[in-house]
Amino acid sequence: SPTTYSAASLDSTARVVTALVWALSVGLLVGGVVALQQDATAAGVILLGAGGLVLAVHAWLRRLEPRAYVVEPGTLRVERRSDTRSFVGPFRNARRGALGLRVAGDGGGYGYLGQFRAEGRTVSAFVTNRAKVVLLEVGDRALALSPDDPDAFVEEVRRGG
Repeated sequence: SPTTYSAASLDSTARVVTALVWALSVGLLVGGVVALQQDATAAGVILLGAGGLVLAVHAWLRRLEPRAYVVEPGTLRVERRSDTRSFVGPFRNARRGALGLRVAGDGGGYGYLGQFRAEGRTVSAFVTNRAKVVLLEVGDRALALSPDDPDAFVEEVRRGG
């Protein structure tokens, strides 16, 4: 039967980055409105466009935030706010670890999502808290997750899901 592990709460860096990006988008939008009121049409349009773009990207990233990790024999599911990603295959090499440099993706807003370096290789990261990182392979995919109880998660995976 499946075992569900809640994702760890966002760490302090991710919470600060998330808040700052929201503040940036609001600041750009307010600046655009003020510029338009001052007859600085070009600046106003640019600020509104930039604010709208930052707002849209950040809202999209919120949908990707991991909420839980579901372990069952031969399958790991990452439940996000908007969807579920499934990884099928044998579980191997589950251990506590750490993320390195970001290769591609988001490095703080709603977590650490995308491709990161860890232990000399690129992993797909679905991490909300860098202090609770678990590294593992499922099938041919190297993953980084952050369950709220990483030690229990590692033990479950090592038992075979």
